[in-house]
Amino acid sequence: MSQQSLPQISVICCAIEPAGTAYIFPFLKSVYDSAYPKSRLQVIVQNNGIDSISKRKIRQEFPNVLIIGNGKNLNFATGINAAGRKATGTWIFVVNIDTQVDKNTFKYLINATHENVSIGIAAPIVYSLVNKKQLSNQDIPVINFSPLTGSVKAFSTIELEQLDRVTAVLWVSGCGFLIRRALWRKLNGFDEQFVAYWEDADLGIRASTYGVSIVIVPKARMWHYGSVVYGKNTPQKTYRLMRSSLYFTNKHTNVAGKIWTSIYLSIVCVVKLFKLIVNVDRLTQHAYLQAVYDHYVRKNLP
Repeated sequence: MSQQSLPQISVICCAIEPAGTAYIFPFLKSVYDSAYPKSRLQVIVQNNGIDSISKRKIRQEFPNVLIIGNGKNLNFATGINAAGRKATGTWIFVVNIDTQVDKNTFKYLINATHENVSIGIAAPIVYSLVNKKQLSNQDIPVINFSPLTGSVKAFSTIELEQLDRVTAVLWVSGCGFLIRRALWRKLNGFDEQFVAYWEDADLGIRASTYGVSIVIVPKARMWHYGSVVYGKNTPQKTYRLMRSSLYFTNKHTNVAGKIWTSIYLSIVCVVKLFKLIVNVDRLTQHAYLQAVYDHYVRKNLP
């Protein structure tokens, strides 16, 4: 395809301090250093809490970036949806700012969609920003989900490393994926009840009901640090992961799956309660139990 015939891609992300200063500049540099024509890229940053210094620096270094929002933290799903409403591209690239894209990522993703018009979502293989030759274990694409048990089957790292062709999956990591804007709008973007985590899984399952293909493109690569907002092993992350997981399971499992989940959780909660009593990582145990309590008893939103 000639440069003029290439579809426009709207790159949308959320930025919040301190990740806003630590990661957004190398991320934006990787986007604009890509082999995809700059004239065919629209970059939108939802301001979820970056300070005036960061905003001024972004505008100085990347004057074509559109910054929206007043600095209020809308959380990831709601913030991405706000950015998505400003998108004008044929395709939207939803991405975390603690990432970097390979210079050929957009080219390979668009080429794959050009060869197969049934593709609605296409994603690169994600590596770790800590060790760029190592796959990101938190971003492995999922092949299957059982509504009966709530169990998830993902690629093994060995299987993922050996992929040599565009491959269909059930859902991909929300840290970076390409989606048709028309499909994004049909889905109304992310379900905003997912404050963080599992919104990508929910999107994939909902997208599959429209008969589109969701694929991994092995030639396309990106790198992800991960957990820069909630931390890698914190009570806050434990709580947020568990709330979203329970909401997802409740939304996508059948009656048998909900019963099985309740039985399984009852056993796990007994173990967590014992660890809490004997003072083993009390904050983490408390966060897990609080998430379960809030879901089943308080029934408040995630």
